[in-house]
Amino acid sequence: MKTALGFIATIFSLSLIVSCAQSAKTPSDSFGGENSGPVSSMPGIGENGIATGAIPNLGPVSDSGNAPSIPGQDSSTMAANGTDPLELPSNTSVSDIAKILSDWQPEWNQSAYNGIDPSKLSSEFQKIIQYIYCKTTSEFSSGLHSPVYILVMGNYLDLLGRLPAYDAALYWMNKIQNPYNLNGRLNAVLEIMRSEEYANRVVTEFYYGLLNMAPPADGLKTWAQRLMKGDSLESVIIGFVTSDKYRNRANKRFNNSDVVKRWVRALYKDLLGRDADKAGLEHWYSTYKSNGSNGFTVVAKGILDSDEARLKFIMNSYLRFLGRFPKADETYNVLNNMKNGHERIRVIGGILASVEYYQRQQNRFGAYTGSNSCQDF
Repeated sequence: MKTALGFIATIFSLSLIVSCAQSAKTPSDSFGGENSGPVSSMPGIGENGIATGAIPNLGPVSDSGNAPSIPGQDSSTMAANGTDPLELPSNTSVSDIAKILSDWQPEWNQSAYNGIDPSKLSSEFQKIIQYIYCKTTSEFSSGLHSPVYILVMGNYLDLLGRLPAYDAALYWMNKIQNPYNLNGRLNAVLEIMRSEEYANRVVTEFYYGLLNMAPPADGLKTWAQRLMKGDSLESVIIGFVTSDKYRNRANKRFNNSDVVKRWVRALYKDLLGRDADKAGLEHWYSTYKSNGSNGFTVVAKGILDSDEARLKFIMNSYLRFLGRFPKADETYNVLNNMKNGHERIRVIGGILASVEYYQRQQNRFGAYTGSNSCQDF
């Protein structure tokens, strides 16, 4: 859970050129099937089974309820000079990142990111895990049955929040074939993340988290289809936070005299996990005013694509999927990759394709594999 193989210091330093595939129809499962639904609704798992949602929280989970900002920045001076107060200085080094991570870590509520521990599932669900393993033993064509099976189970629980049906598990095992092949692992993860089920889960989280409402059928379908067709998570988030519904909700949440400032305060809370400071509020208000009809989009994109938002997303992602804080060099590399065009889905995909993630799945599911697991079937 804590360490990775030494020969891969960070998965993000690799130049991974992959295309995000369209969703695949799996036999009788189709990312729905007999075990569909969030983990918290499955008997025997309980509401603490998985951290909220299919993606890391947009804003960090903070023990204080108000996440920290980038330290050492004179936001008033930066805003007065027209500089984005959410950006790091251009000469930021790995050691500077290390200082930020050190300052932020005490504020993070790590317990909010506990993943599913199969040993704490009900005996009924432990039997299901063993049963799927045993049933796929004779039908999986590769000699790497146990490690591939472990990887598929981890992907399903972490991305879809449920156990796969037997035929779906076999489908993905045959698709990955070799768990030690980086591109095979990555392509499978990205394909799941372009599926209808994953898209529905993400969009549902956005409706509840950003609009405080259940998703209507037409809205869920529209936004999910956009993700399935290749739209980025970032573009969908911007669509939500620039909507009339979001702005109307912001008017009720905050009490500034200006409705645009209420909206900016909502963005800070939802995307950065903290209150807006005065200088930052004025900076983004000025940005909105100077961009005319595009003001809402420019401001939302500026905050979402800021160094602060990306750093917090990186921290959340490592905690959510690896159970640890990222190292300074990892954070530095991922942040630079995001500045150069890596979308959030690609970052998550890279983490789930890493050797460290695979090793973590061995710790989670290793007890349910092997010939001894099949004695009762």
